[in-house]
Amino acid sequence: MGKKVKFLGIEFNIIDDEDIRQAKESGEESVYSVIRLRDADPLGGSPQLRARRTIVYCDGCHRACFLDPLSYAEIAVLNPTIICLQCTVERAQAEHN
Repeated sequence: MGKKVKFLGIEFNIIDDEDIRQAKESGEESVYSVIRLRDADPLGGSPQLRARRTIVYCDGCHRACFLDPLSYAEIAVLNPTIICLQCTVERAQAEHN
């Protein structure tokens, strides 16, 4: 994995095609983070994003979340676990405790 960004105090990997290929070959769990509807601004993002986003449910807490199918399509081959940012934070905190 190359570049990382920090969001809500958690480091997220920015992945590229090579990272996706390696993850697919390794069979390791992949995670795709989404934002809960109640935590998102319904008018936020570009008009294009608002038009294409869909609603999915977090695999952790089962709450409704927004998903951008365009960005998700890049890693869909990994069949990632879809979790909201709150569940992502809880996982990270559990790993550090």
